[in-house]
Amino acid sequence: NGKLHGWDWHFDLISFAIQLLRNPQEKQRIQTIITSIKPTGESYDWDYRKAQELMHELLLRTENEEEVTQYLKENVSNPDFRERLIKQAIKTNDYKYALELANDGIAKDEANDYIGLANKWREYQLDIYQKLGDDENIIRLAHYFVMKGSSAPESLKDYYNLLKKTISTDLWGEYLEKMVAELLKKENWTTYDKLGSLYIWEEYWD
Repeated sequence: NGKLHGWDWHFDLISFAIQLLRNPQEKQRIQTIITSIKPTGESYDWDYRKAQELMHELLLRTENEEEVTQYLKENVSNPDFRERLIKQAIKTNDYKYALELANDGIAKDEANDYIGLANKWREYQLDIYQKLGDDENIIRLAHYFVMKGSSAPESLKDYYNLLKKTISTDLWGEYLEKMVAELLKKENWTTYDKLGSLYIWEEYWD
């Protein structure tokens, strides 16, 4: 009846109702309540996102796996659903579909300036390319994260190590020099943190 709406406890009660439902009539009543929550068109619509999660919970409780997956696909604009579909695809070795989902996510989230989300999809891409042994794309993405990712040494070192492992030893020195030159062109404070880390790891004391 909406009495708890201002506290968001009404969502908890819907979740409890899903766990307790006993018959199709109760399922229909819950479904009607969830679908009454409409999107507002805002860039981050928390109520509608929560309603989608509750519908997913309801389908998990009452429908087969195919129905649940279909719902996720129909609502793939929800980042949580996109991530679930990517994980499912990777688990079943459907790397082509997982990459399609990731590519689509990057395009849409970058268009909305959601760089953090776009980079999450790039992380999945990198994981897939490592599984496929696709050195060209591994280097491309690891390079991206070195240049545009966090300057924190513990985060940066993983991508640095991956680059160094993937690029042949005889080409590494030249590649590193080009990467340093690229960093120096940026002229911002994160550049110096990254350069410091690279120089230390390479023992470029001079």
